[in-house]
Amino acid sequence: MFGFNNKIIVVDDNQDDLSQICNEFYKRGIGCRGFLYDGLTFPSEPLRGIQIAFFDINLIQGNNNTEIYSALKDAISQYISESNGPYVLVFWTNRTDLIADFKDFVNRTNDNFKQKLKPIALSAIDKNDFLDPVNSLEEKLETIFNIDVVKCLFSFDDSIACAAWQTLSEILNTIPFDVSWGETDKFSNNCKDVFSKIAINTYGFIHARKNPDNAIKEAIVPVFQYSLLKEDNKYWEEYLSNLQIAKKNEDINYPEGYKVSTLNTIFHIDTIHCECKTNRGAVCLINSSDKESLEMFEEAFGCSYYDWYSRLLPGTQKKDRNQSTLIAVEFSAACDFSNNKKRTYKYLLGVIVNPDVYDKIEKDKIGDYALLLPYIFNIQGEEKRICINLNYTFAAQVTSLILKETLFVLKKEIMDMIGNKYANHVSRIGITGFY
Repeated sequence: MFGFNNKIIVVDDNQDDLSQICNEFYKRGIGCRGFLYDGLTFPSEPLRGIQIAFFDINLIQGNNNTEIYSALKDAISQYISESNGPYVLVFWTNRTDLIADFKDFVNRTNDNFKQKLKPIALSAIDKNDFLDPVNSLEEKLETIFNIDVVKCLFSFDDSIACAAWQTLSEILNTIPFDVSWGETDKFSNNCKDVFSKIAINTYGFIHARKNPDNAIKEAIVPVFQYSLLKEDNKYWEEYLSNLQIAKKNEDINYPEGYKVSTLNTIFHIDTIHCECKTNRGAVCLINSSDKESLEMFEEAFGCSYYDWYSRLLPGTQKKDRNQSTLIAVEFSAACDFSNNKKRTYKYLLGVIVNPDVYDKIEKDKIGDYALLLPYIFNIQGEEKRICINLNYTFAAQVTSLILKETLFVLKKEIMDMIGNKYANHVSRIGITGFY
């Protein structure tokens, strides 16, 4: 619970210099972790949660700069995890001329270090000036924090932490204490009851009992969102200068080579909680290359997979079908899923296709039952689209032979959209008319 705070780390091979810089932070109430570099002792695994990393460039007394750079690169990868996220790298050294050479050294090799340990800002502070008591630490740090991207992202991180605590405090303030000051047992028990009720009303009793952590997290999201929105700050407005001067949407473009598919996946696909085929939004594989599965498909739906595919996506070819993945999407009503009602599990038939399939579809022949999700997703490292046939639903148990493993789970927002599209489709009114 009280783990190390890794937001600021300092790495140096000189104990006196290390102690002095860490003490400068401590005296100002700023937490940091200091590491004495010896080339042998490192954390059991690289650290995460680092926002600012101070490294002395000369961690070893090398015979040449290549040895110094190699040791520095290795040290950074030993202390900072590739999954750390955005961080600022500060070299504190009296050899600032080495920084440009070190960058060239790193850029010679297209390895994981270059790809995954890129700092959002790189700065340098002269070690001699830094340790000089006449010079102000605040001024030097202020220079770093005023880099626009650093100021925005770290300010946003602080706002998130404040909003999270504010959310928790608002709920805790509703829970009664014992009338006697200092008696806390009653409050603790009351907390258990209130948060249990919050979990139950969010996930339903059965699901809340199975996974109270997720139930509480999902329950407080709307309150947290409100707490975050009412934070009075303008750091995004200050940072997004391009948005302020844009006249229309087309004035702003994604960076060259940017994978929008990965962004869509972050927002709409859960690849972690996909152990159960009966979870709402579970996308289950149906093996379209297996003869037995194809026979079950034809017996269940009264047509071959090939005919079904051609009607869903008219104009596509055999090659497109062979490169597609047949799927079933669990789409129980959210309330039924939350309350774990006894039910047969309902699935919609669909396919995962290559993005170019949409360009081949004969639009005038496509049926109103075809729900072609407009987004490109990054699925197992490949860009794909998802198509669903709203006319083909079926009920199945978890033991159904036609359903293979769960590939991933579609998140709530996109499942609500699919559910709404399905409801509108099945409730549409036919009208007899003459033209």
